[in-house]
Amino acid sequence: MSFLRKFLALLVAILALAPGGLLSGHAGYAAHGTGLGHAGGAFGSCLMLVVLMGIGWALFRAFRYGMPDFAAMGRPRDYAVGGFAAAGGSGRAPQTSLTLLDGDFSVFADALNNIQTAWGNGDLAHLQRFVTPEMLSYFSEQLANNQRQGLQNRIHHVVLLRGEPREAWAEGITEYAAVYLRWSAIDYTVRTSRGPTDADFVAEGDPQRPVEAEEVWSFRRSQGGRWLLSAIQQA
Repeated sequence: MSFLRKFLALLVAILALAPGGLLSGHAGYAAHGTGLGHAGGAFGSCLMLVVLMGIGWALFRAFRYGMPDFAAMGRPRDYAVGGFAAAGGSGRAPQTSLTLLDGDFSVFADALNNIQTAWGNGDLAHLQRFVTPEMLSYFSEQLANNQRQGLQNRIHHVVLLRGEPREAWAEGITEYAAVYLRWSAIDYTVRTSRGPTDADFVAEGDPQRPVEAEEVWSFRRSQGGRWLLSAIQQA
C-alpha cells in the first residue's frame, strides 16, 4: 500500500471516530435548526474537518519520514576546530573512532597549564608551541586588544581539578579530541598605567583568591604529531 493510501485510510478512520460522526451525515443538533443555527453548525463541522485533516497530515508525515534522530545530534563534526566548523561533506575523509591514552591526557593537562601561563605573561612565542595557527591568531588579537585598553590579564597557580574526554575521532591522518577541563587559578586583570601600590591597579578579579573555571578544549594533531589546542568552548 502506498503512503498516500495509508494517509487516506488513516484520515477516514479519524473522521469516523470524530464527535458527531462527520462521515455518517450527521452534524450534531445544529443541523436540525434553521438560519444562523444551521449555518453555525455547518461552519463548525467544516472547521472540525479542517482540524482533523491537519492532524491526519501530521501523523502521515511522522509515519512517512520518521522522527528526528536525536542520538545523531552533537557529533564530533559539530565542534568548531581552528575557528572552522568541522562539518562533514563531500571530499572529507570518513570519521573513525579514536582511543585516547594516558599519555594524551598528560599532554592536555600540560597544555592547560602552559597556555594559561603564557597568556597571562603575554608570551606568544610560548603559546605557539601549544596552539594551532588559528588559535595563535585569536590569542594575538585578544592580547593586542587588551594592550590598547591598557589592561593585562594575569593568570598563575593553575591547578587542574578534573579532566575527562568528551569525544575523540580521526579523519584521514588528522586526529581530533574534545576534553572537558575544570581548573582553579589566580586570575585577575590589572591596569598597565598603574603601579601595584595604586588603589585602582587591579581592574578585575582578586590577586589573592583562586577562582574556578570549566571549558571544553578541542585539540587536533596529525598522526604522530603533537596535540595542539584548536578551539575553546564553554562547558
